[in-house]
Amino acid sequence: MGDGRRLVVLAGVLGAVVLLPLEAIAQPAPPTLTAEALVDAVVQGNRSVEALQHAVTAAEARERPAGALDDPTVAYAIAPRSLGVDDLDPGHILRVEQPLPWWGKRDTRRAAAAAATDHAQASLAAVQQQATLMARQLFADWFLVHAQLRINAQQQTLLADLEDTAEGLYASGLGSQSGVLSASLRREQRVQSAMALHARRLGIAARINAVRNQAASTPVAPPGPLDDGGDLPSLDHLSRAVLGANPTLRQLHAEQRQAARAVSLAELAYKPDVRLSA
Repeated sequence: MGDGRRLVVLAGVLGAVVLLPLEAIAQPAPPTLTAEALVDAVVQGNRSVEALQHAVTAAEARERPAGALDDPTVAYAIAPRSLGVDDLDPGHILRVEQPLPWWGKRDTRRAAAAAATDHAQASLAAVQQQATLMARQLFADWFLVHAQLRINAQQQTLLADLEDTAEGLYASGLGSQSGVLSASLRREQRVQSAMALHARRLGIAARINAVRNQAASTPVAPPGPLDDGGDLPSLDHLSRAVLGANPTLRQLHAEQRQAARAVSLAELAYKPDVRLSA
């Protein structure tokens, strides 16, 4: 029984030793920041986007009743001197009125409200586009500074090896002191460049936290890989896509329609309305 227990314990120890590297390999990779995640965070944290979303909702709510008829009115009157008189019936007057606008006013009001909704939606899309562009530019800067730091670290390693080689050659009489000084100077330049890159990395991280409405000292995950995006479209296709989907142009077209509807409403204001009474 003693030998059997020792074999079981030994097998468990060996299994734990074998499993330790596998567990280490199976651990998830550290989180990274992607361009899409940064864009979502910036757009969701933009207070202008939130305000314009409410403006779009309000414009859509005003569009539905814009072309409706005005509310009818009910008027009631009574002749007080007819009350309590034997030979007179009490005088009661009940009147219902319905205003009817001149032909074309309702359609013009409805079109003006639709143009206002389009303008609000285009304004929202323009702000979202600006926030997306800002986020992608920040991600590009974040990715670039990390790539520069990696290259700088590799350069420092190579220059340190070069400096050791130059010192060894100088000590053996096969090299010159200028070679040692040149290698040391180049490595020191890379060290100074690394300090500037670290300062730039901190500045970009603070800007990323600012657009995400977070504290400047909040840690920012390292950047993930860049999306290839495929081949670039042709110039004609890109021009048509930009002109067709540009929210600024859409916003200008909506403003033009709003101005045209305002002129039409001003002209129709001189037309008399009709009031039906019963």
